[in-house]
Amino acid sequence: MIRSQLKGTLLGLWLAAAGGLAYGQQVQEITGYVLDANTSEPVSYASVGVPDQATGISANLNGYFNLRLNTTNMDHFLEVSSIGYSRKRIPFSSITWGEEIIIRLDPEITMLREVVIEGRRQTLEDIIASTSRNRKEYLRSTPYLTNVFYRETLQIGDKYAGITEAQGIFYINGYNPKYKNNQNQVMTYDVAQWKHMRRSSYPSESYLRIGKLLKAKDYYLHDGPLKRKNLQKFRYTVVDTSQYQDQAVLVVEFSPLPAYSEEFNYHGRMLIKEDDKALLSIEVEQRGSEPYLAQKEDKQQQSSTFSISFMKFNDQYYLNRSSLMQSYHSPDGPLQYQLEIIGGPFSKQKPKFLNNAQRAVLYSDMLNPAINYDPNFWDAYKFAESEVFKKVEAEISNLDQLFEQNHQLRLVPLPEGMESYEQMVNEQSILEFFMQY
Repeated sequence: MIRSQLKGTLLGLWLAAAGGLAYGQQVQEITGYVLDANTSEPVSYASVGVPDQATGISANLNGYFNLRLNTTNMDHFLEVSSIGYSRKRIPFSSITWGEEIIIRLDPEITMLREVVIEGRRQTLEDIIASTSRNRKEYLRSTPYLTNVFYRETLQIGDKYAGITEAQGIFYINGYNPKYKNNQNQVMTYDVAQWKHMRRSSYPSESYLRIGKLLKAKDYYLHDGPLKRKNLQKFRYTVVDTSQYQDQAVLVVEFSPLPAYSEEFNYHGRMLIKEDDKALLSIEVEQRGSEPYLAQKEDKQQQSSTFSISFMKFNDQYYLNRSSLMQSYHSPDGPLQYQLEIIGGPFSKQKPKFLNNAQRAVLYSDMLNPAINYDPNFWDAYKFAESEVFKKVEAEISNLDQLFEQNHQLRLVPLPEGMESYEQMVNEQSILEFFMQY
């Protein structure tokens, strides 16, 4: 009963998050590129959306976006923004619908200045403490759904040896107050159902490593430099200011104090909006193995870099982009994994929080998907324009053939002692297994 009910619920959520609009509304597709007005270079991962509809998308690495909108009300406007650029608003009435458009953003030049907020002086420690307290608000305590693009690449030496690209629905719980840095429990409630996938073969591993990216997200957001108990363990320094949606942004570098350098073997920087103390992004450089993962690798990890950024629409923050790069030494030579999630079209969604049984059904559907591989879909997505994909295509000569062969492979192999995925779901070990490494 739970399975059938949840499948019906998920179908409705899928249709809504995929851009389904109410009957009778006029729907138009808008595609185009976001470029720097001075250099004509792409503004990667710019946010594009309509605040009045609580609908938006992240442009891709090349500044390309594709969004379906309700155009019944021509008083609405398209809003385009990115950190370091002036926000641009384009009325629907001035858009030529059905044609690809070019949107040029003007760089916003700011000067480092003394931090003065609400007419009184406020210390950096006050700002960091406010950002820590406000995580529940800007990281969304209410889960939401969004379409996402996921890319994973493997390099051995300076050559690409594997690639996975997937598109589907993502169930995001940005703020998880129950998070604990405990290797014996699942660290994240983010889940995904893939609808499109293309994959090459890998030398030794045939499953997605997205779980590591999700664990990194939880660790650095909830157990890192913004955790209340950790605020006295880091040094924070304002090194610059920027702009986002006409508001000042503080660029804050952080590093552990000498007494805590063993506990926190990483440093980085955060971008914090000055008005509401929201975290726009965090970037982390880590030495050695990650502190949040049980290490079961047969290779020695050297370093990793992690980043996550958010975009704002209608006083709500949504996932913009998250990435994790891991570097290893191995018998085969230097290895490097690059994992990346880019937020796709989203709309105002308030799915109910899933309990353990419901999440198990969702994971089982994810592990046994009917995944499509349609070359036309990927051509329309325009991620093949990126320099990364062009290099992969040049170095893996039979890439198209591998995509045809591998896209329907199961994402995770059955664990030892399990004869079927149904057995794994019924024994409710699927969550723990999926996140173990």
